[in-house]
Amino acid sequence: MCKAKRKLEAFYYILTKFVARQKKITSASSDESKFREQIIDSFSNKRLMKLLYLLCLESIPSDFTGIGLFDIFDNMIAYPNGPVEQDVYDGLELIPDVQYNEGKFIHLPAVFNGSLETRCREMIDVAFEKLTQHINEEQFANTNYLIDIVHNLYLWPKTYVSSSESKLIQVRDIEELIKEKSIYDKIVLS
Repeated sequence: MCKAKRKLEAFYYILTKFVARQKKITSASSDESKFREQIIDSFSNKRLMKLLYLLCLESIPSDFTGIGLFDIFDNMIAYPNGPVEQDVYDGLELIPDVQYNEGKFIHLPAVFNGSLETRCREMIDVAFEKLTQHINEEQFANTNYLIDIVHNLYLWPKTYVSSSESKLIQVRDIEELIKEKSIYDKIVLS
């Protein structure tokens, strides 16, 4: 599978997990269409990109023998509100079961109907479980909280503030990820 297609397929799977968690958080309305609308409205690009970044951090092995999901989501750009996986952001309208128009979601997938290799799926599942342990439901749904986390890490400020040219966050550099993960762990475990 080509890298771009694999990236979008992995994000599609991740998105269904995010939607499922949001469904648990959102109080059920008697009106199913209103309930679905509440869930869709809760997902902004900002929120999704921050959740994706934190999920990638959670996927880094504790012994730092790899870079986890950053191996797939490797085009993280430092935007004012934090990291954005540029390829995913540019390809949101290409993700199956997603309707995206003029910067807003109209429909989000409830079930994953794609094909993703088992190893990748398992890595996402483990990282997602860790994320749900470290970020409670209120924090998961709070875009400003998520932005605050990434603004207080190591790589976003280093890249966004100090770089006048490239805003590419060095997520493939294990030494940089060790620093990033250390600060992240202090934030979410305190």
